[in-house]
Amino acid sequence: MAFPKSFGNQENARKAIASRGWNPLNYKILTTLPEKEVYDLTTEVSKDKTGTATTITMPLSLNISSGTGSYYLDKLIEEEQKQEGRKRKFESLKLEQDTKEKKIEHIKTLTKVSSAFLAANNHYTLDENILEIVIQKEAADIAARKATEERKRAAETKQAESLKKALEK
Repeated sequence: MAFPKSFGNQENARKAIASRGWNPLNYKILTTLPEKEVYDLTTEVSKDKTGTATTITMPLSLNISSGTGSYYLDKLIEEEQKQEGRKRKFESLKLEQDTKEKKIEHIKTLTKVSSAFLAANNHYTLDENILEIVIQKEAADIAARKATEERKRAAETKQAESLKKALEK
């Protein structure tokens, strides 16, 4: 359906295909772009009446003090500073944990075991140490739940005894 509209004039189509280097007409034309000269933002190319290209260098004047340009420039700078801070933290953590034992001791001091905490502390594997930490934390949680249940039972028993004494009087 598109072929007659696009390539209806066979003579001009052949010239266009030949001048662009698209012959044979296949998928290669989708993977290679025609070569163009790329100029930076401070140059402007114009052609005079004879077709000669002239390059004019303009002074660089970017608005970085107000408006949306200023806002986005501030955001870019802020993100770059965050990245630098992350890099410094990662490097200092790496220097502190020069041995495997120090690394394991540091991981054992974590209050929470999750992929985010482990990655933030430069640990990317689930090994025996992590399993041991998880088992210890689970045992501590179970013990805390049992202690809470025992306190509840003791409080209920005490309340029941005081109620029983009140009824006896």
